[in-house]
Amino acid sequence: MKLKEKSKILLFTLMAILLFSIVVNDRKDYKIEILKNMKNGLEDESLVDYNWEYIQGAEELSVVPITIRYFDIGLNKDGTDDKIVVLIAPILFSTSHGDTVEILINENGKYRSVFSGVFKINKQDKENTPAGKIYILKNIENGFYKIKILGDQTEVELIYDKNKKEYEMYLMDSI
Repeated sequence: MKLKEKSKILLFTLMAILLFSIVVNDRKDYKIEILKNMKNGLEDESLVDYNWEYIQGAEELSVVPITIRYFDIGLNKDGTDDKIVVLIAPILFSTSHGDTVEILINENGKYRSVFSGVFKINKQDKENTPAGKIYILKNIENGFYKIKILGDQTEVELIYDKNKKEYEMYLMDSI
């Protein structure tokens, strides 16, 4: 085989590998990214009336009110919307720990918390600009969608544990 033919075959092979890697890397393993699409929690009576220990603690310290953001999504395919909520405290209250992420499952019109964790997912600026990401993954395990949270130097995956009836957190990698 001549050098020119070998060069063409090599070029063709490299192009095929490049195209394959673009297609594979472009596939999303998530259903939706929700942090940037969250709504104002003060506009949802079920959230305002929910007994937030976090908010009560902030009020006891007489600090600026907590910002509540939420996203409605069915996490377990029972036909009702559940809520993923982010409680954003003022910088003096949340210090460097981050914002509280709560997952509330709708059970006959009442919400039950199935996860609570603190992550650095918003900038500590006036607008609380999202700095991380929360993904609802396409995968379902134990009847519930998996959830991925990317915070500042943290990547976790939440998987529903049917025995404990709550989401369990698994550290994936340090970013």
